[in-house]
Amino acid sequence: MFRNKKGVYGYIDKKKIIEAVFTVILFGIVLSIFLIGYFTTHTRANLMTIAAVLGTLPAGKKAVDFIIVLKYKTFEKKSYEKCLQHEGKLTCAYDMIISSYNGLMPLNAVAISGNTVVGYTSAQIDDQKLSNHIKEILLNNNYNKVSVKVYQKLDVYLNRLDEMNKHLNSAEIHKDEQEKNIKSVILAISI
Repeated sequence: MFRNKKGVYGYIDKKKIIEAVFTVILFGIVLSIFLIGYFTTHTRANLMTIAAVLGTLPAGKKAVDFIIVLKYKTFEKKSYEKCLQHEGKLTCAYDMIISSYNGLMPLNAVAISGNTVVGYTSAQIDDQKLSNHIKEILLNNNYNKVSVKVYQKLDVYLNRLDEMNKHLNSAEIHKDEQEKNIKSVILAISI
């Protein structure tokens, strides 16, 4: 079965397709229920109309989900391939839309090594606000000594990945479990 997993390259484009398909299916079901009720009773005043009206709630929610992801897109394949070349043994995730109280912020890539989290976004957003939001969420989840920095320049991000990999090779302890937990927290705040 087709699975769309958060943190994997191409997630946003696949999510758009999935949300669009489910929106059309749900509204099709609502319309079918209404039409079946109308053509069997020749009036709108029946239980099928009530069921159709109630069915618009989940259909409307899916439509909102589709509208939310509609303005975002997966970042360039060339940039993703460059990130893969510099990833090394770091814990990484790609193609996220981070939700906050102030709105949605796209995050193309994130890499985690020990207590260091670095990210890359190609969008014209306040990268410091995104860094602070991720750090605050990690603090709320008891990751107190984590440093977070989001870059808007791919070359700077890739250089930072190389530095993290060099440090990783010389470090004696590599905290795989903690990195996976930090990644799961970041994915949890992503839509």
